[in-house]
Amino acid sequence: MRRIAAIGAGVLLAAFVAVGTAGAQDTKSVRGTVTKTGPDALTVKVGDKDMTFKVDSTTQLTARGGATATRAAKAEGKPGAVYTDIVKTGQGVQVAYHEKDMHAASIRVLPSAPTASSSTAPEAQSAKAASATGAVTAVSSSSLTVKGSSGETTFTIDGKTRIVGTGAGTKGREIKEAGAKAQITDFVHSGDTVTVRYTDESGAKRASEVRVTRKAKT
Repeated sequence: MRRIAAIGAGVLLAAFVAVGTAGAQDTKSVRGTVTKTGPDALTVKVGDKDMTFKVDSTTQLTARGGATATRAAKAEGKPGAVYTDIVKTGQGVQVAYHEKDMHAASIRVLPSAPTASSSTAPEAQSAKAASATGAVTAVSSSSLTVKGSSGETTFTIDGKTRIVGTGAGTKGREIKEAGAKAQITDFVHSGDTVTVRYTDESGAKRASEVRVTRKAKT
């Protein structure tokens, strides 16, 4: 059963929990309402049908309140919280998955459950939602360039981009307490290995999440 591995923070300074690492392959993405959870599977109602995804140690989890659940589990002598402690029936989630084996690459708990009209079938989102992994070659407050197996790709960074990584939550709080505004350059540097979740809109790739999976050697 998978455990919470790291606590991160986004540019908006909201705390999140990150689990596992992402693969380099593109993914499809859907939004829906959780109807069933289990130790190795998650069922989500998307539109008028249920979709069941495999969940394992490589599945990433992003959720508000995850840090609190982790601390509570550790206080009870457990290594950490399990995914079913965070994801509950009735919650809205966004799942990025690999269609071949219906494996959930990532699960993001939404602030509220999506309505039937806002739940999007996989065919509608698959052409836009994707992920990529590589080494950072350039980073600024508004863009991030990553070199992967197929070459370099530049992503747009904005105020909605989430940054997830070990120690990011603590650093984000320190920046906020100092009265400054956090930027991606506070957390991500050239040489870091990252996984970027993004949407491709008319050729413009906007990063919705940047996950630091390995820091550059200094």
